[in-house]
Amino acid sequence: MRRRMQSVLFAIPFVLLTLAMVEVSLADTRAGKGMNVDRILGNNRYHSPTGDGVLVGVTDAWLVDEDHEELAGRVIAMHDPADVDTTDFDGADFGHATAMAGNIASAGRLRSETRGPAPDATILSMLDSYEPNDEIAYAARTLGLRISHNAWGPDHDTEFQPPRRYPPFFAGAIRGLKASMGRLGYYGSFNRDLDKMILKADVLSVWANGNDAYLVPFYPLENGFGVPFVVDDWHRLNAGFDTSGLPSNSKNILSIGATMHDDVIAGFSSRGPAYDGRLSPHLVAPGYELQVLSPENEYGIGSGTSGSSAVAAGAAALILQQYSEIHGTEPSSALLKAILINSSRDLGPNGPDYTYGYGKLDAEYAAQTISGQEGVREYRKVLSRFVEDTIEHNETQAHAFEVKGNAKELRVTLAWHDAPKKRLVNDLDLWIRHGDGKKIRPLTLNPKRPQKPAKMKRNGRDTAEHIVVENPQAGEWTVFVEGKKVPKGPQPFALVVAAGKGNRRPIHKTEGDFTIEHFLVSKGNVDQPETRFAPGEDIYFHTLVDVHENAQYSDGYYGTMTARYELRDEAGVLRFVITSAWDNCAASVGGQLRDVQSRAQDIPDIEMIKGTYRVRSIVTMHNGVTKTAPNEYEVTLE
Repeated sequence: MRRRMQSVLFAIPFVLLTLAMVEVSLADTRAGKGMNVDRILGNNRYHSPTGDGVLVGVTDAWLVDEDHEELAGRVIAMHDPADVDTTDFDGADFGHATAMAGNIASAGRLRSETRGPAPDATILSMLDSYEPNDEIAYAARTLGLRISHNAWGPDHDTEFQPPRRYPPFFAGAIRGLKASMGRLGYYGSFNRDLDKMILKADVLSVWANGNDAYLVPFYPLENGFGVPFVVDDWHRLNAGFDTSGLPSNSKNILSIGATMHDDVIAGFSSRGPAYDGRLSPHLVAPGYELQVLSPENEYGIGSGTSGSSAVAAGAAALILQQYSEIHGTEPSSALLKAILINSSRDLGPNGPDYTYGYGKLDAEYAAQTISGQEGVREYRKVLSRFVEDTIEHNETQAHAFEVKGNAKELRVTLAWHDAPKKRLVNDLDLWIRHGDGKKIRPLTLNPKRPQKPAKMKRNGRDTAEHIVVENPQAGEWTVFVEGKKVPKGPQPFALVVAAGKGNRRPIHKTEGDFTIEHFLVSKGNVDQPETRFAPGEDIYFHTLVDVHENAQYSDGYYGTMTARYELRDEAGVLRFVITSAWDNCAASVGGQLRDVQSRAQDIPDIEMIKGTYRVRSIVTMHNGVTKTAPNEYEVTLE
């Protein structure tokens, strides 16, 4: 049975035209290096992982090119192309699967810059139009599939509900529908089926979190009954948040956002929260200007969270292989997820947040966590303990852990797969204590205030809970896991405890300053400003910036600048927010201004929003310096 699906999150060779296309050095665009993959790949300290023997699934609109020179001999196709119905096939998606496979497992023999994190892994190519959950479950049972990469989703026209609310005068009459129509997202049959499959198949299901933060509409919508929906003030104040893709509203997946080369979030990368305020994305990985494979031995460059999730899946394959080499058995997908979360490099505000999740995937720290496990004692950079067990309702388990005196951080992560339902069915709690000291709770976010940092408090929403203690006291710590609410028990869970040097955000050079000279709008040519646009015309926003200086890193790379464009109607009401980024933005030379440019492409239902808008531009440098353009610009959509 076919389902109409879309692989819309990543395209080849150039995508996301909202981003300024600038000259960048391609010498260091191998995605794995940004996750410290090079430090463990083939390193005998970690049992020389290369992905050999690990099967990684790629579900996509089309099949992976099994004859590509960088993948030859390592692709298994679940379908014969001759037997595939292409009636609804979009040719634009033809190369997407091959690009994803390359970001996971390209050998990099002919072009080293394309090498994937797991260059010896085997790719299982599956189609999203042939009951993908059933195919993944079958592959898990019969072929040993343990990691599944996904960058596709339901057709938004028929199955997706964007963030919106009923006007107040409708709220009382349809109060019962607010759970599924509220501002925190949508959890439907697609999510239930996905969560159910993961729970049974025990597969690490890695998902692209979506590329929808760069364009946020605030105009009224209507449902099928003609009832108007309007985006509430929460979204106006928190533009860019609550934009995660529909699959990321599932509970049991591992969702991945995208970063630029300097660890700044990509302007297009969707933010959380997911349904009911859950964390989304869980992790981030490189996703801008990646070298990718294209069918028929071609190559290209692409940007998107599809690429981020692919390189994350490749890194996970290395960690899976290393664990298996040490223990002779594979970790559960919940344990693998907990290891990746616990070892991530914290970015953004301290602790988890709705932009970077728990942080950037760090393959080296994950490998060190595995090597330092109690009873293993191999390459002892991190002292760690893993627990896989089950728990019943109202049961509390205590697990002791000894922390050495030189530890800089103590990290604890609890993860489990929950039954398919909108909110948590089985709710587990985590806390830790040193001796008889104070109870320390997980770092928990408030979805009503998504820009605020996490606080230590009980978490009743997420299927992963995370604690970080800086400079922990030496001696015995006790880690408690409680079955707060387990109506469908026993509930399996995975627990990771690790103490070592920690993995805080690296300290970068922070010098840099700029001046915004002017802001204008055009149809593509910065020398020809425009004020009037017809339906379907592309709208280019240009912020002309004089960069006085910008941080230069050891590899010659310069930091990122991002621009936020706000469109307000004649009443002053915010209607759109569009963001873009300039990657590798060096200082201006000889008075030449930098054009931090964004293209508003395919604004939905442009005929519904005819009118005149005032636009302003706000630019932020990677070091946090933020300035507003000295002028606003007026545009008319007619």
